[in-house]
Amino acid sequence: MRILTSTFFGVLVAAALAAAPALAGPVTAVDPSLNPLSLDGHVQIVFTFSDASNEDLILTTPTLNGNPIIDNHTTPKGTVIDLGNFTGNLVFQLNNLKTGATYFSDALDGFGDYHVKLDANYADFGAPPLSGAALANITNLANQGYAIIFMAWEDHDKGTKYPGVKGSDFDYNDVIFAIAYKVNLHTIVPEPLTLSLFVGGVAGLAAVRRRKKKTNR
Repeated sequence: MRILTSTFFGVLVAAALAAAPALAGPVTAVDPSLNPLSLDGHVQIVFTFSDASNEDLILTTPTLNGNPIIDNHTTPKGTVIDLGNFTGNLVFQLNNLKTGATYFSDALDGFGDYHVKLDANYADFGAPPLSGAALANITNLANQGYAIIFMAWEDHDKGTKYPGVKGSDFDYNDVIFAIAYKVNLHTIVPEPLTLSLFVGGVAGLAAVRRRKKKTNR
């Protein structure tokens, strides 16, 4: 699978990987480049994997294309969610319906841990291979010029307690999805001064032609 990265995502991934410890332990500091994602382009999401027994919802702030955008128990793997063109700061949110906990992509939890990891290489998360649908859709988006990066979530914190669990394992594979991003190509519009000079030049040329016609009569 060909993975494309824009300058934005290249810098973002490099910073995230340099600052983050190994996947086995919790992240204890928020990567400044994710505080929050600053985008100006077309954004699509591809749901790739979930290893969570709890039902988790993924939402966006601001709300894009309705919330939640993913329910890890009902959304089929490989589903593409088109968030449309967006300019501004985008934050993702995970709601764990069993524990009632809420985590954000740009903030630490109450214990000082970060619940998101970013990586351009899906295999780095140690999750099972991408489903056929997920692989096909991600490859299709990459071939259209979208940059691809994967966002992986941990849906428990150190204080989570319910039968059989003594808190988070911080394996960051409870919900994983791909973020596909393409920078907007803005139409270049002449500046007002340039445009006025152009219009003035055309008008002047027309006046000269009229005078020449009168002279030739």
